[in-house]
Amino acid sequence: TCFRIAKALKQCREALTKAAECYKENRS
Repeated sequence: TCFRIAKALKQCREALTKAAECYKENRS
């Protein structure tokens, strides 16, 4: 289960970075 949580965290982090990039592009 620990591995599954780590995988979910990685996906969440990637989604957050993508959202942040979209946010920056929309602001500029």
